[in-house]
Amino acid sequence: MKIKDIIVEEPVVPSIKQTKFQRGTPNDERARINKIAGKSYRKFNPVSGIDFLGKGVQAYAVSKKDKPHEVKKIVFEGGHPTKDPYFKFLKIAIKNQDSIFMPKVYSIKIFKYAKGPSDSVLHSYSYHVEMERLVGYTALNWGQWSHLFRTYLGTPINKIDDIDSKAAAATYFAEILNDLINVGSHPREVKISNELMPVLKKLARIKNVYHDLHLENMMYRITPYGVQPVIADPFYYS
Repeated sequence: MKIKDIIVEEPVVPSIKQTKFQRGTPNDERARINKIAGKSYRKFNPVSGIDFLGKGVQAYAVSKKDKPHEVKKIVFEGGHPTKDPYFKFLKIAIKNQDSIFMPKVYSIKIFKYAKGPSDSVLHSYSYHVEMERLVGYTALNWGQWSHLFRTYLGTPINKIDDIDSKAAAATYFAEILNDLINVGSHPREVKISNELMPVLKKLARIKNVYHDLHLENMMYRITPYGVQPVIADPFYYS
């Protein structure tokens, strides 16, 4: 897709349960998502054709059963498109869809909440992003982690101290990338892939954001040629 294809609609907010739009505020949406995220609610009130994948502080993700390779990420506390850190990242991803380190984005819709100040920097917008379905760090086996370290960090994973779990591997990997975006340096034992460095430099040029790349903000693409790291959400408000 291209940036000109992004659809802006207002003043509505979508509802998973009813698959139609409803008015509200970010707090209304947060309460509703907390409710449907509960196991007991999902057990007795299944949403037809939709799998609830999980939620974070400002977003949640769902997948349609008839599109198992796609996911919809819904940011329910988004800021104005000119200031929102996640939208700034989406614009980079759209312009670099040929990069294996960017998620494949299929569509973006921006919704403005019916209530609340229209010029508010925080929490006045909702972003609905359809993209490829990736996996988190827990889905990778140790062989795949070894491949990631050899291919993209240029070092065997067993040469790094204190990496004794998937979480430790994912944390180290993400922190190396975040340090490169922040200060342009990395530990002596690491040699960053030539493919990866140009992407990190593009991210480093974005202003007025806090670089927030950690183990939960990295995703991974499993391919016949090996697992690939994908930067999913590297920025936060500065």
